[in-house]
Amino acid sequence: LRRLVPEEPVLSNASICSFKQLQIEAVCIDDVMRNQDVSAKEVLLDFETKSLRDTRDILTKVSNLKDAYNYIEDNPHPRLWRLFAETALEQLELAWAEKAFVRYEDYQGIQFVKRLKLLDDKVKQKAEVHAYFQHFDEAELLYREIDRKDLAIHLRERLGDWFRVIQLARPGPTEVAVPNSEQLLTNAYS
Repeated sequence: LRRLVPEEPVLSNASICSFKQLQIEAVCIDDVMRNQDVSAKEVLLDFETKSLRDTRDILTKVSNLKDAYNYIEDNPHPRLWRLFAETALEQLELAWAEKAFVRYEDYQGIQFVKRLKLLDDKVKQKAEVHAYFQHFDEAELLYREIDRKDLAIHLRERLGDWFRVIQLARPGPTEVAVPNSEQLLTNAYS
């Protein structure tokens, strides 16, 4: 329902399992009863509400985040604010992302945006956004592209990926070896 007006119906023979974060999870009971060896992926269906679909459409089709912000203000929901914040972060629109995190009441997100604003380089900001979304390989690649191997190593240290730290710390033709790199592994796993 949107303001006591029902959304358009979706025709399906599935039964609703759960409704959370503007997504409906349903199961096709008839298919399960006919064939009990069927995998869960084949019988579980996900449906998004109209407001979630509309918000996704607005965020992908409209380059102006103000229109999407106004739409979400008219149809507020924490999931919509989170989606808006993530899109704003991907576009490095930090002011919009901060507003959305405030509306979403995500203190960690607000602090993350504040840390991003302190970075002087857009590529570093983009790498940190990738790390925030747990796309660590892309973040590492961005750091290495701007010749900041130290930041790539620091990223892997924060993750506790000591094998990758040692790989990154190996000297190239013009670099100096990091002393005690094997000691890092010993300390990490002892």
